[in-house]
Amino acid sequence: MNSSNVCFGQDSIRIDTVKSVTLNEVVVKAKKHNLYSDVYYINPDIRKGTMSVYDLLAKLPGVDYNKLANAISVYSDAKVIIEVNGVPASKDYLQALAPTDVAKIEVVRLPSARYKMLGYHYTIRIALKDDYKGNAIAFNNFTIVSPENGNNIIANEQPNMRYLYSNKNIDFNAGYGMATIHWNYPVAYSKQYAGVISQDVFDTFEDEPNEHKGNVTHNVAANLNWRIGKKQQIALSGNYEWNSNFDEQKYTGTQWLSMGKIASIDEQNAESLKSSDIKSYVIYKNSMLDKLNVYASLGVEYLSGKQRNTFLENGLLTSSQYSKNSKRYIHGEFDAKSQMSDALLFNFGYIGSFCKYEVSDVEQRLSLLENANNHQVFYTYFDYKMTERLLAHVGTGLGYVSQTGMETNWKKWILLPQVSVSFVPNDNMQLSLDYQTTVAAPKLYQLSTNKTSVDTWLKSQGNPSLKASTSHSFSIMGTFWDKLQVGGLYEYEHNSIEQLYNKETDNTYVQTFANANKKGFGLWVSYSWDILKNLTWENTISGQILKVYLDRLNNKCSNLSYLSTLSWWSDKMRTNFSLEYRHQMIKNPLLDGWEHYGQDLWQAAVNKMFWKNRVSVSLMYIPPFRFGIRREQKSVISTDFMDIQKRQSMRTYDNTLLLRVRFRLDNRKKTHRNEYKELFMDENKKGKGLL
Repeated sequence: MNSSNVCFGQDSIRIDTVKSVTLNEVVVKAKKHNLYSDVYYINPDIRKGTMSVYDLLAKLPGVDYNKLANAISVYSDAKVIIEVNGVPASKDYLQALAPTDVAKIEVVRLPSARYKMLGYHYTIRIALKDDYKGNAIAFNNFTIVSPENGNNIIANEQPNMRYLYSNKNIDFNAGYGMATIHWNYPVAYSKQYAGVISQDVFDTFEDEPNEHKGNVTHNVAANLNWRIGKKQQIALSGNYEWNSNFDEQKYTGTQWLSMGKIASIDEQNAESLKSSDIKSYVIYKNSMLDKLNVYASLGVEYLSGKQRNTFLENGLLTSSQYSKNSKRYIHGEFDAKSQMSDALLFNFGYIGSFCKYEVSDVEQRLSLLENANNHQVFYTYFDYKMTERLLAHVGTGLGYVSQTGMETNWKKWILLPQVSVSFVPNDNMQLSLDYQTTVAAPKLYQLSTNKTSVDTWLKSQGNPSLKASTSHSFSIMGTFWDKLQVGGLYEYEHNSIEQLYNKETDNTYVQTFANANKKGFGLWVSYSWDILKNLTWENTISGQILKVYLDRLNNKCSNLSYLSTLSWWSDKMRTNFSLEYRHQMIKNPLLDGWEHYGQDLWQAAVNKMFWKNRVSVSLMYIPPFRFGIRREQKSVISTDFMDIQKRQSMRTYDNTLLLRVRFRLDNRKKTHRNEYKELFMDENKKGKGLL
């Protein structure tokens, strides 16, 4: 379960840092714990049953890999960034790497101040083996077959090809990937607008799905990591992505008008968005001086798209909008670390970003939004090693946030303190406390004034007056013998951006966004049990309380989640078998009600390697089990002037097969060479936590 459900790489000088050693297939000690992190040296035993780097990460204590979402979390927290050889890595690049490429993985419990300022709670640092030179080509394909997915039995097809080159001073990779995704859901709802109409959509759970979501994506990327001697490093990255998304709902039902008339109703609501996104960044690292490390980066992004929204009632077009949107974004970072003494590390830096949004009505040639966000942070911190087993990280950032636009003009200064304590009494116990403050700006769809129809009476529109949110989080975590993890998290978010419903006129209603306040408290415990030599059972139980409030609006929800995985490796068959149960449908409070997020499911999986480990096949199956499974994802909106209830069936996933095939051609030769964050704001709308 990710951090949004619980409560909603750096290359640095390290006190007591574990030094790298040359490793082939013989390892004296497979793990090492220090005040900052847990270090795992990858040997053949750890690699058993792994088909990818993601599978490798999932075998580490406290790390969970959700195969369906292709997402990593650490100690039930999804605010994680993954580096490869000191540079942030994309999901496609990680899928192209083989487990045999990895020499060491470091799970950083105490990330650098720079990453904490960006909102990350954990860093995973992957160090590749340094004794390969040459070329490799990796082919990956991920297919999902769902017999209950309406007319799209092939729900997902994602082929990807990646070229990798390594030599003494250079790591280069480039690739192309595409995705065609189509999901169809049976949905029923009831609506009541006080004094206007009452409407019920027929239960379609046994009929054809009536809500359709799709996506077609093409992505081209290239990355270069150039080591200049042993002390300097330059990384360059370029990425282009083209997306075509559509979301369509077709509802047939009965409506009761206020004057007592009864009529049938056919509604069709469609949204299509085509966009192109260009991203590029450069990173520079320098450790020329023994006690000083310098990091600098610059990233730019240009996003443009056209969106069409239509609404039909009984076959007649009653509403249509055609808009154009764009985003221009620049992000820069500077970070310096100086080793003042054996016990004291001084860290200071700067993070700055500027983002400009524009939205216009294409048909009316009318500007709907011009908004500019400016976010600057200066920070300074100290890491003080009080004893060989106790370390404190203390400091603060000073943030400046401003927003100017057609309907808003504000600015403010924010203090961003951080305090962390790490205590490692012995190699079998690691304890940590952490407090941090971060700031997040609103997204394009939350700001846009483009008004679209949800139905005949309800419209959807952003709020250009939204302010940036400020989040304060406090966490405590303990790990014992690498088998038992216990933790807790409290988070308070001021000016949290939440959905809100308003009544404009007697028969017009608006779904928009407002700045509210949100609190969350969660506890979790995780345990890994080696039942037999190759048989492992891992369990995580977490509980949470979530609350959101604004003036007189106040809602609270509680949840209990459970994740259990039984995994067995067969030496004779060279095959890994696993059975997984996820009870992770979360009830999330809204200002005017609540909604479900995520899903429950059983999953059986088989992983097998072929042709001298050149080909790997992962086959997963979701059976139609009812035990412990909630079969509907629900949402409820209830105000003085409207009531909306929606039920989405989860039967779409019954008997679903997921097949991932990897094929790798590798002609690299062994040699020896020098060993040597996501920079962009995600503009995707919040989904429902489904595939």
